[in-house]
Amino acid sequence: TLAVVPDIHRWDGPGSDPLSREIMYVAQIRQNLNIGNRRLVKPPVGQRKDGEVLRSIRVITFPRWTRCRKCGHLHKAPWKSGGEVVILCSRANCDGRLEQVRWILTHRYGYLADVDWHAMAHASAKNAERKSCARRNNEAYLQLIRGPNGPVKCRKCGAKGWEKVLAFSKSTWQQPWMKDEMPAPQALDWLGEVMQVGDARAFVPVTRQAIVIPPESRIRRGTVVDRLFGSSHDRRKIRNARPGLARKSTLRRIASKYDCSVHELEDALEEIDRGYPLFGKKLEDGNLQEQEYKALTHRIPDLRPDEDFFTRHRTDSWNELAKRAAPAHVRQVVQMVDGLVSVDRIRMILVFTGFMREAMGVGGSSTLAPVLVPPYISGESDWLPAGEFFGEGLFFTLSEALLKEWEHRVEACREDDSELDSFLGKISAGLEPGAAPTPRFVLCHSLAHLIVRQLERSAGYSAASIQERIYCEEGEHPMAGILLFVAEADEFGSLGGLMEYARPAKFLRLITGALDAARWCSFDPVCSRLSQEKHARLNGAACHACLMLPETSCCCGNRFLDRTLIKGNDGDLPPIHSLSAQH
Repeated sequence: TLAVVPDIHRWDGPGSDPLSREIMYVAQIRQNLNIGNRRLVKPPVGQRKDGEVLRSIRVITFPRWTRCRKCGHLHKAPWKSGGEVVILCSRANCDGRLEQVRWILTHRYGYLADVDWHAMAHASAKNAERKSCARRNNEAYLQLIRGPNGPVKCRKCGAKGWEKVLAFSKSTWQQPWMKDEMPAPQALDWLGEVMQVGDARAFVPVTRQAIVIPPESRIRRGTVVDRLFGSSHDRRKIRNARPGLARKSTLRRIASKYDCSVHELEDALEEIDRGYPLFGKKLEDGNLQEQEYKALTHRIPDLRPDEDFFTRHRTDSWNELAKRAAPAHVRQVVQMVDGLVSVDRIRMILVFTGFMREAMGVGGSSTLAPVLVPPYISGESDWLPAGEFFGEGLFFTLSEALLKEWEHRVEACREDDSELDSFLGKISAGLEPGAAPTPRFVLCHSLAHLIVRQLERSAGYSAASIQERIYCEEGEHPMAGILLFVAEADEFGSLGGLMEYARPAKFLRLITGALDAARWCSFDPVCSRLSQEKHARLNGAACHACLMLPETSCCCGNRFLDRTLIKGNDGDLPPIHSLSAQH
């Protein structure tokens, strides 16, 4: 059965409070994601009691049209007949099974409706014929011929047609889960596109990801102040209680609930009044990744293993490898990496900010600019759906001196290498200033993919379970860092296998193997050539045999990748690690 999930206003049943599932200690993230005063809330989890569903996200059966597999006739919402589920065709002498039609009408502003099959069949008919053939939703007079993807035919008047662009009617502007709640937009926007249910353009989710860093990561879970901070209902009870016996009685009840003394509860309340958990620290505006990068690269004193952000800096041990009597290529790799950090515990927040429909223009001739549709499409909301994930990983930075020398070589090489210049120019074309990925980003991104594939071979992780986060910036505060991590919804996260590869000896084998893998692909020499097709998907020397990862792992949809920037070319661009011998 095909179904559609309604907007977040329909996620909770009557009497339930979404804010009871609020994700706490994310003030820095909320401020830097520019979501205003909206809270971050976990979606409801289905619960059952005695076989009855108590709470879950309701879904709506959609599309409502079905097609007979045997005769091809269309039936609208046959399951409504007498309250029974109808699975067989109701036409005489036909006992074919019904299946949902896999075509829907979409609009780039988020609207969704069943295809008006009567209008589609009569779209090319003359006005007189169109008026003489009346609509009969309770009759099976429309037929999809030549399979489910064929044109639709009216068996009453013989009209036949197939249109990719249809106009929404006034009665179909409502979402499948709504009834007379949204006004129809201006007539200029009434055209929608007919898409298949599985079309990737029909629903493109837009999410934002961020790490919880100090001071909010330094809270201690399960303490009295943590539990009281997470319950606005209990705090409100205490503050609204009248001074005297009423307040003491309220404190005793809540202290019994928390299994603590009244004195401990009053101390917790006082700590919250003093600004827990930020304690007056001014939240920084701007680039959240810069703040994460500082937290990852700087040593934070007095970290505890039970905090939501716990790191071990292994840079000193890493640099010791170069001082030993090691081969030249080992020293080059060690000098290429400027910092190495084991991320023993990390808390990641994933925020769903909306979705887009990549609709085509009238007639399908040109692509219209996508519009971000919020998850509260039928009205304003004071919260956004978000997920909370715990895990671990490894983080390392590249030498800034090496990167500056490498960037100088890349610019010089672009004058002689037309393919490299064409690729780097292509990824910048059509993007806003500042949004185009730099060669530095392509280098870090490609290296991250190589290491993920190496982890898949050596550590036993599937590539789909490892995620990347690229910290890359030029200018006054440069960044060149790569965070690879695994995260689960379980608060215990993973079992520590990935952070073990932040140990210097293991990481040396890992990155050396990744650099070796960049030299050759099983699809070479085809993969190494920058063809026009590769330009179209914004990649250089990259394919599924060497660099590409599952979509869940890559932060850029497998774009902006090129092995050439790591392994070098036959001209003036040497392998990246070989430049470290000059510094």
